[in-house]
Amino acid sequence: MKFRSLPLLLFLLLFPFPWTEAQEGSGQPYPPWTETYLIPELVYVGDRARLAVQLGSEFAGISPFTLEDPAKLPRQKEIRIHRLELDYRRGNREAESPLLLVDFTPYSPGLLEFPPLPLPGGAELEGLQAEIASILGPGEEALVLSPPALPLAAPGTTPLILATVVGILLLLLGGIGGTFWARRNLGGFLETRRKRRLVALMGKAERRLRQRLSEGGADYQAILGLVSAEFRSFLGSFTGYNCLAMSAGEFFALPSLAPPKPAVSGAGNSVEDGGGKAAGEAQAELGGACLGPFFRNLDRLRYSGEKPENADVTGVLDGLRNFTGSLGRAMRERKGA
Repeated sequence: MKFRSLPLLLFLLLFPFPWTEAQEGSGQPYPPWTETYLIPELVYVGDRARLAVQLGSEFAGISPFTLEDPAKLPRQKEIRIHRLELDYRRGNREAESPLLLVDFTPYSPGLLEFPPLPLPGGAELEGLQAEIASILGPGEEALVLSPPALPLAAPGTTPLILATVVGILLLLLGGIGGTFWARRNLGGFLETRRKRRLVALMGKAERRLRQRLSEGGADYQAILGLVSAEFRSFLGSFTGYNCLAMSAGEFFALPSLAPPKPAVSGAGNSVEDGGGKAAGEAQAELGGACLGPFFRNLDRLRYSGEKPENADVTGVLDGLRNFTGSLGRAMRERKGA
C-alpha cells in the first residue's frame, strides 16, 4: 500500500496545483476599503482636492474624528495633507460603513501614493493612491493650449474699416480744401452774380415806376421820392456805402460802379493809348461824374418848390434807365473778356 501511494506523492511534489501556486505568489492581502474616488475627478499638480475612501466593515467600530493639526498629520515631499475626517454614511452594499475624507494638495504628477494615514486606536491606513494630471506631461494625452479663437467679425472686416476711415478723412480734407478754393476762386463769381441780379431788379423797378407815370393822375412828387429811395438802396447794396444818408454833393466822390477792364497789350488797347483813355472815360461816367448831377437834379425837382412836370419825371426815369443799362452792358462785357 505504501509503494502504491509513493508515485502519487512524487507527482504532487513535482507538479503542484495552480491554485496553490497563485495563492502563495500573490503575497498581497485584500485592501481594507471598498471604493475610492477623487473630488474633482481630474486633479492637476498644485490643485487642492479631496480623496474619499469608503472603508470596509472591519472599520465599523472606529469612532468618527476630524484631524486638522499639521503637527499630527503625515508629511511627504510629493503631497501635503491638510485634513482628515472619518464619518459614517450609508453605502451601497454595507448597511453602515465609515467614510474617510482626505483633503490634500499634490506636488508631483502621475500615480501618487499617500503616506500612512493615522486612525483612532493607533491604526494606520496604507496603500492609498491617486492619479494626478499635469498640463506639461508627455504623450498624446497631455493637455495643450487651444488654438486661437475665430474672429468675431467676418473676414475682410479690418480692411473695410480702415478703408472707410481713410475715405472719411479724405472726404473731410477734400471738403476743407474745396471750401478754401471756393472762397478764393468763386467769391468773385458769386459777387458778380449778386450785382447782376441787383441791376436786373433796379431795371424792373424803373419799368414799374414808368408804368405808374403813364397812368392818369400820377403823383409826380411820390414817383420822384420812390426813384430816390429805390436808387439809393440799389447803390448802397451795390457799393457797400450808406447811400441813403448821402447828399447830392457826396455822390460826386463815388467811384465807378463798372468792373475794371483788364489791361491788354497791343495797338489801341493799352491803358496808355487812346483806347485805354476812352475806356477809362466810359467807366468814369458810371461813377460820381454821372451820379452827382443825377441826384442834384433829382433833389432840385423835389425840394425847389416848383411843381415838376411829366417831362421832368420822364427825364429822371430816362437817366435811371440809361445808367442801369450801361452798367449791365459793362458787366456783361467784363464777363465775356
